[in-house]
Amino acid sequence: MKAYTMMWIKFIPKKTLLINKLICIIFFFSVNLFIINSVLYADLETIESISNDDTKEQDIKKKVLPYEKPFLGVYLSPRSDLKSYGDKYSTKKGLFIPVVLYQSAAEKAGIQSEDIILMYDDNSFDEMSKNKLVKNFKDYISDEKKINDPIKLRILRKRQFYKGKNASETIPETPYDMENLSQKINKQLPDETITLTIHKEVNEITITAILGRKPHMKDTAPPKNSDILPEYENITNSDIQIINDLVDEYQLKDAYDDLIERFADDEWWDDGFRTRFFRYVHRDPKKFPVMAEDLTQKISKSVCKDSINAMDLNKTAANLMDANVLNVNNLLLDDDNLLINTLALSCEKSITHCLDTLVEYHKKLKGLYQKAYDQLSLSDQTLLEKQTPLIMKRFVDHYYLDIGADIQEMKHHRKVSAIAQKIDYSTLYKVSFLLQNLSNPQFLKNLHKLSQSGELHFDESPEKLGIFGDVIWIKKIENDYIVIGGPGYTRYSSPLNWIIDLGGDDLYLNNAGAATKENKISIVIDLQGDDHYTATDKWAQGAGFMGFGLVLDCKGNDHYTSKSLSQGCAIMGVGHLIDLSGNDQYYGQELNQGIAFWGFGSLLDLNGDDRYNGCLFSQGVGGTYGLGLLVDVNGNDQYFVSGKHKSSYETDGIFRGSSQGFGIGFRGIASGGIGILLDLDGSDQFMAGNFSQGGGYFFGLGILKNAGDQSDLYIASRYGQGFSAHSAAGILIDDGGDDIYKGLHGAIQSAAWDLGVAALIDHSGNDQYHAGGTFFSQGAAAHNGFSIFLDRSGEDIYSSDSGGIAKKQSNDYHDGNSLGFFIDLGKETDSYDSKLLNGTKYMRGAYSIFLDNSD
Repeated sequence: MKAYTMMWIKFIPKKTLLINKLICIIFFFSVNLFIINSVLYADLETIESISNDDTKEQDIKKKVLPYEKPFLGVYLSPRSDLKSYGDKYSTKKGLFIPVVLYQSAAEKAGIQSEDIILMYDDNSFDEMSKNKLVKNFKDYISDEKKINDPIKLRILRKRQFYKGKNASETIPETPYDMENLSQKINKQLPDETITLTIHKEVNEITITAILGRKPHMKDTAPPKNSDILPEYENITNSDIQIINDLVDEYQLKDAYDDLIERFADDEWWDDGFRTRFFRYVHRDPKKFPVMAEDLTQKISKSVCKDSINAMDLNKTAANLMDANVLNVNNLLLDDDNLLINTLALSCEKSITHCLDTLVEYHKKLKGLYQKAYDQLSLSDQTLLEKQTPLIMKRFVDHYYLDIGADIQEMKHHRKVSAIAQKIDYSTLYKVSFLLQNLSNPQFLKNLHKLSQSGELHFDESPEKLGIFGDVIWIKKIENDYIVIGGPGYTRYSSPLNWIIDLGGDDLYLNNAGAATKENKISIVIDLQGDDHYTATDKWAQGAGFMGFGLVLDCKGNDHYTSKSLSQGCAIMGVGHLIDLSGNDQYYGQELNQGIAFWGFGSLLDLNGDDRYNGCLFSQGVGGTYGLGLLVDVNGNDQYFVSGKHKSSYETDGIFRGSSQGFGIGFRGIASGGIGILLDLDGSDQFMAGNFSQGGGYFFGLGILKNAGDQSDLYIASRYGQGFSAHSAAGILIDDGGDDIYKGLHGAIQSAAWDLGVAALIDHSGNDQYHAGGTFFSQGAAAHNGFSIFLDRSGEDIYSSDSGGIAKKQSNDYHDGNSLGFFIDLGKETDSYDSKLLNGTKYMRGAYSIFLDNSD
C-alpha cells in the first residue's frame, strides 16, 4: 500500500527577483514485508552499555569466563510507542539501535543503525515493561546463547530516499539527507526545474546473526594487583577500616566479593591503553581515596610556588602512565638534567654562547622526535594527521564516536587508536622533562642578561617571519628559527620554533608554542610583561599534535585566549603551558587547559589569582592514554566550564562540561586516560556542566584535589563532584574550609554508575551539600557501582531529594548488586532535610549504608 503527496516548491533566490527556481517534489510512503536470512560469523563487539559481560546467576556451577561470553555488537534504547512507523505499530514495543559497532556480529549480519528489534528467536517485547526490555534481551543472550550461536531478529527498518531528474540528468535513488539535498538544490541553475520524488518506506525483515566474541577480550586474566602495584598492597587507613567494619556488621562480605569479581571480569576487556593505576583502583575501590591522595601529594611536591622539579614531576607522570614500567627511574637520567645547567652557564657568557647551546638543545629535541615516531610509517603519519582532528571534532559533538558514522569512519576510529600504539611514549616523557626543565630558575635568571649585550643579528628579516617591534637576534637552524625579542613591545604573527622574549607587554597572534607535524618543535619563553596570547585557529599556546610545544611565561598579568586544542594540550605529543606568576586569565572553548590524548598535556600556574574559562573538555582532562594535568599552586582562583554545548540529555538550562579532573575513553573503542585538576591553596570557585569535577567515563579516571584550609564553592550538574559512568573511576577531595557543594541536576556528589567507582572526601569544615533537584547523589551506586561519600568533621548541612542520600538504584545492566556508603564521621550535629538523622547507622535497599557519627 502506498500513499503520496505531491508538493511544488517555488522560491526566489536572494540575489535576484527575476530568476525563479521550480522544484517538483513527490513524497512516497510505503510499508513492505519481506524476509532476509543473513548467516554470518562474527568475532567481535558489544551490546549497548549493556555488553553481555558479567551476568551471574547464583546457581551456576561453572563460571563463564569473560572472553567466552557471546556478543552482538549494538547499542540499545527501549521504545514503547512505535506509532511513527505506522498505526499498526502504535502498541508495539522494541529496542532501538542507535549504533552498530564496526566488524561486529550485528554489522556482518546486515543490521543497521536506527533499526528496531521487534522480536528475538520468536520472543516478543510487547508484554514486557519498558524498563525491562534491554535487560531481558541481554539476559536471553547471556543465559541461552554461546559464541557462534545464531540469533534470529525481527527488525523494523525505516528507509528514506529520493530520485528524480533535471534538464541534464536523471537523479538516481539516493539516501535522503537534508544537507546533501540542499546542496543539490543550491547548484541548480536559474530557471532550471528539478523534479524529485522522496520516498519513505517501513520494512519488516528477519535477520539471523551469528553471535561473536567481544573485541579486545583477553584469553587470560590480567595480572593481579599485587603484581602491578605491590606498594599499595598493604596500604590502609581508618577510612578503609570503617568500610570493612560496615561490610562485616551488615554481613555484606559475599556481596562485596561478588562486586569485586565483576570489576575484575570487566578488566578482561583490554585495548592496550589501560594503566596499572586505573586497573588497581577498579579492582580494589576501597583504596581509591588513599591512592589518589598519594598521587596528588607526589605531584604537589614537584610543583610549588617557587619552582618546578621537572625531574620528579615527569618520573611521577611516566610511572603513572606506564611509559616505562620496568625502568622508570632510569627513564630520565642525570645527563639530561645537565643540559639545563650547561644552558644556564652559557647565557652568563654571551648571547652567541647562549644561542649555540640552544641549538644543541633544539637538536636534542629533534633527535627525540625521530625516536618517538620512528615506528610510524609515512602512511601512518598521513592518516593520523588527517583523521585525528576529525576524531576530536566528532568527540566534541558526541561521546560515542560511532554515532552517525559510516563504515569507513568507524574503521578510521579504530585505525587511529591502533597506530597510536606505535608511538614511543617513554621518549615523550623525556621530552616533557626537557621542556619543563626550561623553567630552571638559574637559566631564567641568566636569560635576563641577554638584554644587556647590545648586539643585534638577523639571519632573516623580522618582517618576513611575521615579527614586528623590538627584536635583537634571529638565528636560522636549517629551516628552523630561534628568535630573541627585546625588552620592549613585540608582536609575533607567524609560527616559529623558538621565541625568547626578554620583556615588554607583548602580543602573540601566532601559534605561540604550539607544535604540529609541520612545525615539530615550538617553544616560547617570555621573561616579563603583561602579555596577550590570542589565537583564532586550533593548536596554540603550549600544544603538541605529533610534536612538542611549550609556553613558559615568567612574570606579568597575562591573558590567554584560544579556540580549541590549546593551552597545555597534547594529542600524540607533548604540550605544556607554564605561568610562573601574575593574576592570569585563560579563555578557551573546547579541548583546552591541561588536556591530553595519547600524550602529556599540562597547565601549571604557580602564583596569582587566576581565572580559567572553557566550554567543553577543559581543565585537567585525560583521554585515551593521555595524562591531562592542571596545577594551580596558590591564589584565589575561579574555574568555569559551561555555557556553550547543551546537555546531551537535552535538559533545559543545563550544559555539557566534561572537565575539571576528568578521564574519558572512546566508548567501545579505547580506554580512557587520567585527568587531574590540583589546586594547592586559596579560596576557589568551581563551576561546570555535566561530567565534571573529579570523574571518569569508560575506563577513564579523574581527580579533583583541592588542598588548603580556605572555603571553596563547587557547582556542577549531572555526573559531577566525584562520579563515574561505565567502567570508570572519579574522586573529589577537599582538604578544609567551610565549603559549599551545589548540584543543579542529576547524579552528583559521589555517584557510581555501571561498573564504576566514585568518591567524595571532605576532610574538615562546616560544609553544605545541596543536591535538591537531583535523583542520584551523596554515596549513590547502581548497576554494579561502588561509591564512598565521606565527610570527616564539621557541622554540615545536607539537602537532597527524597531517597537521594546513599541511594541504590537498579542493577538491571548486569544483575548482582552495588554498594554505596554515606559516612559522616564528625561528632558535631549535622542538619538533614530527609528522615536520616544524626547518630544513625543503618542499611537500606540492596545495598546502601548510612552512618552519622554525631553524639
